[in-house]
Amino acid sequence: MTSTSVGGTGAPRPGDPGRRTLGVVIPTLNEADAVPGILSDLAMLTLPATVVIADGGSTDATPAIAERHGACVVS
Repeated sequence: MTSTSVGGTGAPRPGDPGRRTLGVVIPTLNEADAVPGILSDLAMLTLPATVVIADGGSTDATPAIAERHGACVVS
């Protein structure tokens, strides 16, 4: 699995104590309408964020939309 950083100025380097990062896990089930807005808001953060969408078997386009917005999707 590959993690994806969104927002901020890039992924921190190992051993760089001055850099803060945020990890976000978002559970979803058929949230295609909500995911773009949520991920757009997270992309505006001033610190790097790794976003994981934990999809519970959506039958809509939730996983594809999340991936297009740079999130890592697991199901």
